[in-house]
Amino acid sequence: MGLIMKQAVFESAGNFVVKEVTRPEAVEGVAVIQVRYCSICGSDVHLYEWDWEPEDPKGKATLKAVSEAFGGIPAHFILGHQYCGEVVEIGPGMENCKVGDRVTARGAGGYGEFTVSDQVYVLPEEVTDEQAALIEPLSVTVDVIRRSQMVLGDVVVIQGAGTIGLFTLQSAKAAGARKVIITEVSDLRLEKAKEIGADEVIDARNEDVVQKIQELTGGYGPDIVYDCTGNPEANRKMMEMLPSHGKAVIMSTYLENLEIDFNTIMLKNLNVMGMLSGTPDTWEPRSDPFLIAIDLIKRGKVKIDPLISAIMPLEKINEAFAALERGEEMAVLIKP
Repeated sequence: MGLIMKQAVFESAGNFVVKEVTRPEAVEGVAVIQVRYCSICGSDVHLYEWDWEPEDPKGKATLKAVSEAFGGIPAHFILGHQYCGEVVEIGPGMENCKVGDRVTARGAGGYGEFTVSDQVYVLPEEVTDEQAALIEPLSVTVDVIRRSQMVLGDVVVIQGAGTIGLFTLQSAKAAGARKVIITEVSDLRLEKAKEIGADEVIDARNEDVVQKIQELTGGYGPDIVYDCTGNPEANRKMMEMLPSHGKAVIMSTYLENLEIDFNTIMLKNLNVMGMLSGTPDTWEPRSDPFLIAIDLIKRGKVKIDPLISAIMPLEKINEAFAALERGEEMAVLIKP
C-alpha cells in the first residue's frame, strides 16, 4: 500500500466525507503537489447541491451526468480545481518545475493534502499562497474577456458579483471597458463590487434592472453582458437589456432548464456565446490565461485579497460550502 493522505470525498448531495486515501504518485510527466490552499469554485457549489439520481423531476442536471461528461471521473476528482501548493515529487519528463517550487496548476483533486498535475506554473515571489489559490478563476475571466472580444470603450454589464463576477469586472477594466455596471441581490456582494471598482451597482431586488441600465447608458444599453448568476430571470433580463447587435456571454451553470427566446435573438441580431474557459491546446504560450493572470496579480492590476473572506480547514469543508450556499462568504479557501 502506498503513502496515505486525507481527502474530502464527495459522496452525495451536500456531503463531503474526509477520508484517508492513497496518495497519488509521480508518474510520467506529472508533479505531485502538496496542497496549501484550495478555493471553492461556484461550479463546485452547484455540484455540491446535485445528487446521483439518474433523473431529476425539476429538470436539474445531476452529478452522475456531470461525472459521465468528464469521462466517468469520480466526483471528488472533478471538484477542487483552484489550488496552489509545493512540488514534493516529479515524475520522468516533468521539466517545467522542480521539487520545492511553489506552484499553481491546472487539474483537480485540490480538496486533499496532495494532488497531481501535468500543467504546472511556478509562482513569482510577489504572489502569495492565498492569492495563488485564486489564479485559476481569474484566468477563466481573462480568457472570457479575450474570446468575447470586448474592446476598448465598451459599456459592460456583469450580472452577479461572486468571485467570477468580480474577476470579470477587474479583467474588463484592465482590458479597457469604459463603464462596468454590476447587478446583484446580495448586500455583501454589492458592497464588495463597489470596493473592487464597479462604476455602478444595481440592487436587482429593489430596482428595475433593465430601466436602470437604460438610464445609466444614456438609453443605448450595454455593448456586452456577462451573466455570472445562473439565474433564469437574469438571463431573461440580459436579452431584454441588450440593444441591437449586442453580445450576451453565458459564464454560469444554470440549475434549471430555460425557455430561450430565439425570436429576440434573431430580431436584435444578438451574439450569444457560451464561455467555459478554453483548453491549453487552443492557446499560444504568450496568450496563456494562467500566465496573464499571474502577471496581473504580480503587477497589482487585480485585487485578490479583498475577495478572500474565510480560510477553513479540510474538516470543515461542508460548513464552508453551506456558508457559500447561504451567501454569507465571498471566496473561501480550504487549507488541507
